[in-house]
Amino acid sequence: MSVVTSGKKYDFKYLNYSLGNQPAATTKLLEESQENHLPYGISLMKQWMFDGIRILYTKTRYHNHYLFKNHNDDNVVGLEFNMKGRYNIYHHNNIYKVNNQQHNIVYSPGTHNYFENHDLETETFKIEFHPEMFAEITSESNDLLKQFVSQMSLSQPAVLSASSGIIDLQLTNAINEIINCRYSGGIRKTFLLSKCLEILVLQAESFMHTEKTNHIYPKNKTDLERLDFARKYIIEHVDMPPSLRELAKISGLNEYKLKRGFKEAYNDTVFGYLTNYRLMTAKQKLESNSLSIAELAYELGFSSPQHFSKTFKERFGMSPKSVRKARD
Repeated sequence: MSVVTSGKKYDFKYLNYSLGNQPAATTKLLEESQENHLPYGISLMKQWMFDGIRILYTKTRYHNHYLFKNHNDDNVVGLEFNMKGRYNIYHHNNIYKVNNQQHNIVYSPGTHNYFENHDLETETFKIEFHPEMFAEITSESNDLLKQFVSQMSLSQPAVLSASSGIIDLQLTNAINEIINCRYSGGIRKTFLLSKCLEILVLQAESFMHTEKTNHIYPKNKTDLERLDFARKYIIEHVDMPPSLRELAKISGLNEYKLKRGFKEAYNDTVFGYLTNYRLMTAKQKLESNSLSIAELAYELGFSSPQHFSKTFKERFGMSPKSVRKARD
């Protein structure tokens, strides 16, 4: 890939290996993590590769807005997640706008396009499969994935859905578990594989759910943006979330649209989503920091440590004390 800025062209290297150059039978887990100081900004990259699968997480802070030329010959299927930042892709005189918190599944028998960062901070996550492996693991899947694989057989670029999906809490949690994987040795690769397959299933279910509900409640772009704002707002105010009525007013939706739209976009109620977010955050913090259980309960907005412990055990089958004890 190269970047064009102020009339100058810079070439740079990504990580040391790509899926297109590795055989599908590769069994050794290859990993790399590095921070690159590049002409256009600073980029943190993490990469894992094994068994015909490549996972790539990239977080970039740009100095300015740039136009990139993207050229590679990798023949891969990508589960693509744009977690933060907006950008445009220019391909064959077409412009494709990619927004925050969007995901899709894309087949690319080689990439030749340009893209332009719209924001100065971006965060992306991708899981790439060799096409033959993807076709094998989805052979007994739903009709949507079967149609996608059929398009792949023509060796032409394909996307699972013409409209990208919204990254919901389940997908966010699964992605974060990969990025922050704490396992080592042989179990590390097993864990990463299980999460890759889980994310594929969650994506497929997400698009099937969207297809079933779109005819019931058609959401325009403004409604989707307001729903995403509502989702982010309750997370930012996790310790003292607003009531449903207050959230509807803050996000510019009526209560019906908020409840109905949230359920269809994120496959959960507003406060079901918030509770799940609290519990997943609590589990991660119990495994990584020294806050007391009471401090953690109040920080995440639970009414009491007892309520937190009861809800946590119902969700995970073990108490917060057990999680902390296992860590220590």
